[in-house]
Amino acid sequence: MSYRLGVDVGGTFTDLALIDESSGRTFRAKTPSTPWDQSEGVMAGILKVCGIAGIAPTDITELMHGTTVATNAVLEGKGAVVGLVTTEGYRQVLQIGRSFVPGGLAGWIVWPKPTPLALLENTVEVSERVGARGEVVRAVLDRSFVDEQGTRWVIDYKTSEHSGGGREAFLDLQVERYRTQLERYAMLARRLGPEPVRVALYFPLMGGWREWAPPSEN
Repeated sequence: MSYRLGVDVGGTFTDLALIDESSGRTFRAKTPSTPWDQSEGVMAGILKVCGIAGIAPTDITELMHGTTVATNAVLEGKGAVVGLVTTEGYRQVLQIGRSFVPGGLAGWIVWPKPTPLALLENTVEVSERVGARGEVVRAVLDRSFVDEQGTRWVIDYKTSEHSGGGREAFLDLQVERYRTQLERYAMLARRLGPEPVRVALYFPLMGGWREWAPPSEN
């Protein structure tokens, strides 16, 4: 037999509903929520509902989890201050918040506009754009600069670490690992100007770097 379990974590209680997929029987349980660690309340509820059903937790084949804690935080405005990073030209999209209700109800429905989750002063724009199919319409390269010799560099920072011997070999392998990504950086960098392009990986945690020489287009 297999069982499916649904868990909803609320601010006061955690509710659980267990269903026996073969018979359709359902079992319910409620346990106090544990705000300091929500998993404690969830685990206590799982053990309780399994005890009611007379099964072991390992008999559960699917677990679905939801929470009203996050919803309540949004509705009550008790969450952390958040910001919004949006496409250039759309900084006021949350503040404008227009809506259209079709049909006969549109003439008299009044919609009190809620305060946006991200305030205008906490909203920034980026010029890079991605199309509906995921393609990069307009690219922006971070950590790109032109040096005194007129060469455009693209430096990709990596957080990889390596302990023990073989440090140089490890760095060489990283160039091969990220070759496709570096090729893309070089292609995008060439669109920014006529300067020769050099691309490198930098590992700040290791204090090491490796340059990758893109093939010439000439």
